[in-house]
Amino acid sequence: MDRPLLFTHIPKTGGTSLRASVVYPNVPRERLYLVEGIGKMIRDRPRAVDVVVGHVPYGVHHALRQRDVRYLTLLRDPVDRCVSFYNYVLMCEEHNPGRPSAGPGHPALADAKRHAIDEFYALEPYRNVQTKFTAGLAWDRTRKALPPALRDVVAGEERMLRRAKRNLTEAYWLFGTLDRMDDLEARIARALGWERHTVRDRTRQTSGWSGRVLPTEAQRERIRALNALDVELYTFAAERYDAQTVGRS
Repeated sequence: MDRPLLFTHIPKTGGTSLRASVVYPNVPRERLYLVEGIGKMIRDRPRAVDVVVGHVPYGVHHALRQRDVRYLTLLRDPVDRCVSFYNYVLMCEEHNPGRPSAGPGHPALADAKRHAIDEFYALEPYRNVQTKFTAGLAWDRTRKALPPALRDVVAGEERMLRRAKRNLTEAYWLFGTLDRMDDLEARIARALGWERHTVRDRTRQTSGWSGRVLPTEAQRERIRALNALDVELYTFAAERYDAQTVGRS
């Protein structure tokens, strides 16, 4: 590929299925870089790769030797994503026979077990994740580094939302929403001359898990309010999906 494709894979947005449908059938393993942490990527400084995937925000191109890249991301209805993520974290507990992997429990497990689902999203790290990912690595690190008294002045949430919107429309080659993933995959395949295999990975789905937590309507409304930035970003992306020009720089 003339420019590497960097997939901003936001957790629980359908990215595993997208990767299986259009990335893995077309990209040799040696041309694919799976991010296992920003620090490791900076140390690796990967070169000669066609696709970079991982749960990492916009901005990881600074760790590549090639800076001319294409960014791609997939968004999901924020409340549905939050419910799915919370249940996925609980499903990863070690004694759970339905857990998706044999690895260690999810790093958010202690918080999920300690808090009801709406209380969980009152915790800052879990709120507005889609906005944080698309606003970018530098923005998120700036917010975390600032003392609380300056955080809302210098890097407030509304500024973060504006940055996320600007990145989607100006820096992303293509973005989509989970409810239109079939069309998004077709666009990617046409633009890159790739084969498309419609794969829907069920191994991490929580809908059939017997221990699934179903929030009340009041809890869903609180989750929506706590993730107001993601709600606005998702609406923004859905409204502009058809207006995208595939292949722009």
